[in-house]
Amino acid sequence: MHRSPELYHLSCSTWTLERIRQQIPWLNGETGKKRVSISGVSKILKRLGVCFKRGRASVHSPDLQYDKKMAVIQHAHLLNIHDPKRFPMVYEDEMTYYRRPEVGKDWGTRGKRGAKGANQAAGTATASRIAGCIDVQTGKIIARQRSTFVVKEMYRFFYYIEQHYPEAEKIFVVLDNWPVHFHACVKENLARGAKKIVLLPLPTYAPWENPIEKVWLHLKKDVLVHHTLLKNWKQLKENVNTWFQPYQQGSQDLLYSVGLTKKMRRYRSIFLQIQEQGQTQALLEMTDLLAG
Repeated sequence: MHRSPELYHLSCSTWTLERIRQQIPWLNGETGKKRVSISGVSKILKRLGVCFKRGRASVHSPDLQYDKKMAVIQHAHLLNIHDPKRFPMVYEDEMTYYRRPEVGKDWGTRGKRGAKGANQAAGTATASRIAGCIDVQTGKIIARQRSTFVVKEMYRFFYYIEQHYPEAEKIFVVLDNWPVHFHACVKENLARGAKKIVLLPLPTYAPWENPIEKVWLHLKKDVLVHHTLLKNWKQLKENVNTWFQPYQQGSQDLLYSVGLTKKMRRYRSIFLQIQEQGQTQALLEMTDLLAG
C-alpha cells in the first residue's frame, strides 16, 4: 500500500478497494476461488491492520523504477553469495559533519537544566566530508575524508575501493542517485582505470535501502554528538578516522546493527532455491547485464 498504483501500470495515484482487489490474484478470483466482494476486501485489510487514512507531507517521491532497481540489486546480492571474492558488494554513501557538535540524546537529570549543551557558537560551520562503504559479507568499512567530494575525488574513491579487492571480477557498488556518482567524467575514468567497478543506483529518495546510513548514525552517536573539540578541528577529524579503524577488518556485530545480517539471510534463502532449481549458471550468464 505504501507504493504508488502507477508502479503497477495503473493510471491513478491512489488506491481504492477495487484497485487493490484487481492487483491480488486470490482476491480477484484468478486462482480458481470465488472472487472476494468489496466489503470482503475491506474486512481482510482491517484484519491486516490496513486502513483508509490521510497521508502526510513527505520529501520522498516514489521511483517508478523502484522494483526494477531493487531486482538488479538482488541479482548482485545473489552473485555475491555465490562467490564473494569474485563478486564483492558494498553499499556506499557520503556524509558531512561540522566543527560544531551534533545535538543528540545523552544521560542527564530531568528537566531543562539537566540537558547537556552542544555549543553552536558562530564561526563553527567548518565542514568535512566522508565517503564510505560497507562490505555486505564482512562488515568491513572503507572510508576516507576530504573537504569536499567533487567529481575528481569521487572517482578516486572508487579507485580506492577497487584496490581493496584485487581478486574481484566485478565489484558491485550500491549507492544513491547523487549526480556526482554518475557524472560523465566519473564514468569515463572508471571505464579507463577502474573497470571492475559496477555502480548500481538505489531507488530515488530511498535511504532506508542503504545500510550505511545507519553507520553514520553510529559515528554521530560515538564521536560527533556533544563532543568537546570545538576549538580543536584537527583532533576531531583524527577521532573520526580512529573510529573507523576497528571496522577495517570487518565486523559481524556491525552487519547486524545496520540490518545487513537479516537482509543477507533473506538473499541466501533465495539463492538456495536457485541452486535447488539448477539455475545457478543462468544467474551467472546474466552478470554482464548488471554493468549495462
